[in-house]
Amino acid sequence: MDKVILLSLAVCTGIANGCVMEQVEAQVGQSIALKCEVNVSSETMARWSRDDFQVTDNGGSVTTEYKLTGNHSLGQYYLLIENVQWIDDAVFKCNNADSTPQLRACIKVTVTDPPTSTDSFSVGVRTLPLKTVTFVLPFALMLINMW
Repeated sequence: MDKVILLSLAVCTGIANGCVMEQVEAQVGQSIALKCEVNVSSETMARWSRDDFQVTDNGGSVTTEYKLTGNHSLGQYYLLIENVQWIDDAVFKCNNADSTPQLRACIKVTVTDPPTSTDSFSVGVRTLPLKTVTFVLPFALMLINMW
């Protein structure tokens, strides 16, 4: 199973509609969960949106890219994003789903490329230093052309 990162600590970048905007980074292909909690005594559910497009409703997902997780009886409505993609570089907002919705979480997700290694090259199951590949590759191509 892939590792899921629960993003509960984030950098605050400002206030939007009375909600502290949090900033988080995720790499393409990573799985993350965005945290939202509502008061269980007076609020029954929460809804998530991405750039003001609703992605969850009535305790379930509207789109296949996002899943609602957490213990709903404790007011936990975490948005699970599996296999983060560039479209997820957006502002996600969570609000309670009663007659007077209030913003409970606003998180700016910044998507980045996964790290790449420029100092090695994989051949089958072996990883060779790049300088070895630079030397061996032209020789191998020469042998292929002669064959």
